[in-house]
Amino acid sequence: MQTLMKTFLKSIALYIIPSIFIMSCSQKGGGNHFYVKYEHGVYMYHSNISCSKLDGTFDDFDYYNLSDKRGNIAHYDFCSCCMDEEFIEKCEKQILKESTHCTSVSEEDELIIYYPDFSKIDLVCGKMPSKSDKKVIFCAEAAFTGELMKEFKHTNILGDHVSSGVRYKGTGCKRNTGAFVFYGGKWKFLYKDNSKELDAAAQNGGMGFGQEMMIHNGKRVQTIRKDANKNEFRALCELYGKLCVIDSKGVTTFGDFINALLNEGVTEALYLDMGTGWNYSWWRDDQGIVHEIHDHRIAFTTNWITFYE
Repeated sequence: MQTLMKTFLKSIALYIIPSIFIMSCSQKGGGNHFYVKYEHGVYMYHSNISCSKLDGTFDDFDYYNLSDKRGNIAHYDFCSCCMDEEFIEKCEKQILKESTHCTSVSEEDELIIYYPDFSKIDLVCGKMPSKSDKKVIFCAEAAFTGELMKEFKHTNILGDHVSSGVRYKGTGCKRNTGAFVFYGGKWKFLYKDNSKELDAAAQNGGMGFGQEMMIHNGKRVQTIRKDANKNEFRALCELYGKLCVIDSKGVTTFGDFINALLNEGVTEALYLDMGTGWNYSWWRDDQGIVHEIHDHRIAFTTNWITFYE
């Protein structure tokens, strides 16, 4: 709820308040200049057009439109007749600050939700991403691993998978009723049939892996794992159109975890590998600080879904 409230207040500050100020002016004529510049991972569009005030005189109207690499847009609209340069400077600094890619966290009654603000996703295989790589903002074990082997082999990952645009053959797994792919800047959750999409992910330089589908198109699907099974669970989810990773708060039953996801509004949920040592993962906050999720790590993990800024 705190995250929702912050988002609501932010929307007021970013859009509604500036809009109130420009209601006293009406646009007249075309723009006199338009340019684009790139700063700190943000595309800044600044246009300056002429507008008429209520008293019949004219003044300049400045329109700022900022978009990150993923197309998320923040708007700042104001007239120089209403706003001074100090206000404009504060707006620009705030926009650049909020454009920082990181992972935000929301805690609900039974769930912990991680929202990576990413521009790219990959399935990293063989070696876990380093915390010193500041481009990584979240990573966690994804597909199941077959055997406890010191050396890495793609065939030890359960299910075919795509890493950095290359498709690899994995070992078959009955639990893999679903899959996730990301390519061309878009993600897809797949239920049952996924081979063609894995090929498409490979052909387009993307990623993908198979896992146990739990929720698809807003409905629970049949799972091999029993509802009474107890563990700390994790799923890759789509929640209100956003991609996120959701953990249970402590040990719970598999059935209760799925019900909690449904009650939260999750429309897609694909299991992510867990268990002691397998659940070791980490995320990066807006200050660049890394936070570990579970502190015990084992040497047999093989693959990680990795979100990049």
